[in-house]
Amino acid sequence: MTLGSITIALEWTEVDFEKGAVAVEKSISLTENSQAVEKGPKSKSSKRWIDMPDWFMDELRVHKREWDLQRKKAILAGEWLGGDRQYVFHGGYGKPYYHSYPSEWWIKFVKRHALKSVRFHDLRHSSATLLIEAGASMKAVQKRLGHAKHQTTADIYAHVTKKLSRDTAEKFDKFAPRPISVPNSSPR
Repeated sequence: MTLGSITIALEWTEVDFEKGAVAVEKSISLTENSQAVEKGPKSKSSKRWIDMPDWFMDELRVHKREWDLQRKKAILAGEWLGGDRQYVFHGGYGKPYYHSYPSEWWIKFVKRHALKSVRFHDLRHSSATLLIEAGASMKAVQKRLGHAKHQTTADIYAHVTKKLSRDTAEKFDKFAPRPISVPNSSPR
């Protein structure tokens, strides 16, 4: 599953504002006959709830209010195509975005803001790296990413743990032995 395929499959029923979490239950990585094809996760561990920061949930609340208004207007205009589905991100009419839309949007965003070119999926790696460097445990990052095995996470982010290991070793510098100064003693 890619970050974009999970994002466009997210529905409001998979957002828990009380707990401050979103669920990863499905993805959309294919479109056939103009219909999004939903698939389940790759493994049991890929299906999960992810705790989100408060600021993110606040932004999502604002988006939900705007989403509700947009849906009402589309229904009144006879333009709602989402039926009972409640995709968090859609093109205004309730149907999920085309599976490649997040990556295409990201490429335009990067160019428009003259940012370093990175793939949309690389944001997943960036967030994991930032969490590890900020002190999050490898186990917590493993669960957040949905990796079935700790070793998968450790292998992918070994470069980060090496940097942290170096940083940790450097913390011992303050304990470096200092030459012992012996006071001059004059013979009597």
